[in-house]
Amino acid sequence: FFFFSSAMAAEPPKPADIKEIKSYCLDFNWAATGRKRKPFAAPGTWAGADPAQHAAWYKAMGVNVIQTFCVSTIGYAWYKNGVVPEQPGLKHDFLPEMVRLGHQEGMLVFGYYCIAANTRWGTENPTLSYGTPTSYHIPYTDEYLAYLSAAITDGVAKTGIDGFMIDWLWMPGRKATEGKWLDCEKKL
Repeated sequence: FFFFSSAMAAEPPKPADIKEIKSYCLDFNWAATGRKRKPFAAPGTWAGADPAQHAAWYKAMGVNVIQTFCVSTIGYAWYKNGVVPEQPGLKHDFLPEMVRLGHQEGMLVFGYYCIAANTRWGTENPTLSYGTPTSYHIPYTDEYLAYLSAAITDGVAKTGIDGFMIDWLWMPGRKATEGKWLDCEKKL
């Protein structure tokens, strides 16, 4: 799902008028392993990503809409000083810099939020999660929706993104509890 807002676009320079979306996403969610089922990347794994190299790669690909990260599956932000802690060791203020560079090239920039998986959230809120596997594990409790609302509002306000995408909008499979609901879900 993608969400656009004219209030989200950074003022100077304006991205080009996009008539046909040509987009791609380099996925920072996963660890680079030779295994068939890759685990989530550990916090800080991609923290050295260079926005200038990243934007140049998108430009060389002919992309006009960059889709990159606000908060990835492990629960850390790709921008600094937000309500969600930044990737450990984040070298650049990645997302705002991607927006600036993308807009210079006439590209729109969208941020990504993983909804049903957030390792940090699950670890910090064990009674509000089915655990922290490399899969969807978070029920949509009032507490989690308040966190998510704050995270999205903050990311949009602080980075200049032109819109955002939400991924993994699923409910947990409940395998860990043999199909039984968590107490936090029963409360709803």
